[in-house]
Amino acid sequence: MKFKLLGFLLILLPFFSTSMTEVQTTTARKVIKEIRIQDSGSSATYYFVPENGTWQAPRCENAIYAYLDKSSPAASAALSAALTSKASQFPIIFHGLCGSGTGNMDYIRINYIQF
Repeated sequence: MKFKLLGFLLILLPFFSTSMTEVQTTTARKVIKEIRIQDSGSSATYYFVPENGTWQAPRCENAIYAYLDKSSPAASAALSAALTSKASQFPIIFHGLCGSGTGNMDYIRINYIQF
């Protein structure tokens, strides 16, 4: 009986840990206050920070950064949209994965942008 329970837990545990670190979310409509670009030598990452602190995304309420790797096919379009939002004070919405795949809920990995 103990082995069955242990086997059951070992099979289900990865599903629970993945669902906790990568939850789909949508940000509130916000204007971008700050754009950060981190160059790590072999790649770069674009980080977008909203006005008034956090993105207020469900299940990721404390997310400060929405980000996208430069290697993403949509990276230049995302940067252009973010620059437009910042320059024109026009709000933007990001859809993505809360927790950046690592469980750090300060980040949302962007997979869709909406004006």
